[in-house]
Amino acid sequence: MELGSEFYSNLGASTIGNVFLVVCVGVGWWVKNKCKHSKSRCGYKEGCCQISFQEDSIQKKETERKQKTEEQLLNLLKKLNIVPENNPENNI
Repeated sequence: MELGSEFYSNLGASTIGNVFLVVCVGVGWWVKNKCKHSKSRCGYKEGCCQISFQEDSIQKKETERKQKTEEQLLNLLKKLNIVPENNPENNI
């Protein structure tokens, strides 16, 4: 019986080790991908690092571009009299 107990103890320890490794690799992969578009500045005299990620600003610019394109399309459709001027259903 003692052999079975030792087996399960080793199995549990190796499982915990494997889960820990997967979590560490996942966090490392996430940080690597998040920092691809980062602007960082570390100063020796400042004693701290400042990091800003561009992904948020890229996503914001893309959203603004989509909204501008939708507005331009709506204005074009209004000029061509395909969409009525004052229809509340067509407001974006």
